[in-house]
Parts: sequence; C-alpha cells; structure tokens
Amino acid sequence: MIKLTECNNIFVVGPVSSGKTNLINVWLENINRYVRFDYTGETTGKSGVEHCHTPFTLLERMEKNQYFYRIAYHPGKNVMEHYKWCQKVVWAFDEPRWLIMDEYHRVCPQNKGLDPDVESALRLARHNQLGIVGASQRPQDVNKLYVDSCRMCVIFRSQEENFLNACAGHWGDQVADAVAVCRPNVYDEVNKISKQVPQCVVVTRDGREAQVYDFGNDQFVPVSTFLNLKDDGEKPDALRTDLDEERPSGESVHDDAGNPLSE
Repeated sequence: MIKLTECNNIFVVGPVSSGKTNLINVWLENINRYVRFDYTGETTGKSGVEHCHTPFTLLERMEKNQYFYRIAYHPGKNVMEHYKWCQKVVWAFDEPRWLIMDEYHRVCPQNKGLDPDVESALRLARHNQLGIVGASQRPQDVNKLYVDSCRMCVIFRSQEENFLNACAGHWGDQVADAVAVCRPNVYDEVNKISKQVPQCVVVTRDGREAQVYDFGNDQFVPVSTFLNLKDDGEKPDALRTDLDEERPSGESVHDDAGNPLSE
C-alpha cells in the first residue's frame, strides 16, 4: 500500500470513480487522529466515525480527548467559512494529526486568491505536526501553492488533455505519459464489486523518480520502466497480475483504446 508519512501534505487527484476516495478510506482505517471535512457527504450514515456539524461541537469533542479521534465534519452551505473554523480548531491541538478533504479546490482554488488562513496552513502545517490530504478531480483546479507544498502526490489515470497538460507542468512529461496509460479503475456500482483494480503514479519530493503503483499486486516500478515496456508483452514481475496469466504468451500489452502501451 502507498504509505503516509505524518505531518506532510498529500495531494490525491483523479477523475470520478478513479479510486482516489477508496485510497483515502484505506488510509483512514490506520489513522487514529484525523478530522475529515466531509463536504461531499462520503461518511454520511457510516459507523466507526464521530460526526460534527459546528465548530463548537468539534472543539468540545477534541478537548475531551486530543489523542484519539476519528471525526467527520459536515459543513453547512457556507463551505469556506466552515472550513476556516474547522482548520482553526484542528490547528489548536498538538500531536501529529490529519485534516482531509475531498473536492479540495473548493477551499484552495487555482484561479482565485487564497484565503489568508488557508495559505498560512499550507506553508506552515508541517511545523505544526499537521498533515493536509486534499483530493480533487483535476490538478489544474487546485492552487499551485498546495501542489508544491505536498511531499507526495498520487495521480490516477486520465486521458483529458488539460489534465495531462497540468500533470506535465507540475511533474514532467514522463509522469503525464504514464498517467495517460495507467490501468483505470472499473467498479460495478450495482453489485458493489471491483472488476478491475487501478494503477496510479506516485510522485514524492525526495529526489526519487516517480513510481507507478499497482493496486493489484501492491508493487511499485519506476515510471521510466513502466513506459519502456516492449510490445512483446514481457513485463517486469512488479507489473504482473493474475490477469496476465489469462493473456496468451507473446501478445502485446495495449491500453483501453487498443494502442500499444509503449513503442
């Protein structure tokens, strides 16, 4: 699994049903101190998490026990105002902790001036032992300051031109090329089963080459290796899954459009 490092900002981006929310849910299963700003209603009716609707009730709950809390905060219509107060409450406590939000562009948009409180948090969160996980459908919608502040960015497959151009601008052409041909998530909403597990690109700020992560076998490979796969169908072991056993030997690897995965 893609591992979190405490006190770091994390950006998760991908189209609808790409797998980003599922990844966040898996992360949260192993975190003991977090507030999820649930603008999208993802946690509505779910057990195993406490629910707050006002900054005051959030503050009261965290004051009772600041060492263990799994809280979903449900904002009202004024999303920005609720987020600012929610951030202020979380900021006031110690210990490594997380603030998580889907549709992060709602509070950190690219084409508008940032709220001063949000901007300060992006610049100083790691010094306050706070990690911010923001998810969005498109990288071009989120303010560059946030993307640049993130120690890890997880990018799911997209073939939208503007999405890929933003990937190239943030992380380079190889990352954009890999994002375009990663295996997409295929989920049956009616029967609640996954028909195909996705791949994603993981970019870290530690000098290492970007990696492609495969949810099917829990393996990483460098983006350059991923892009240099040959048409004869040979794959590094880290890219092989059970689906490969069903493919005739020697058959080329193709994307969903029928094009070879690499030249």
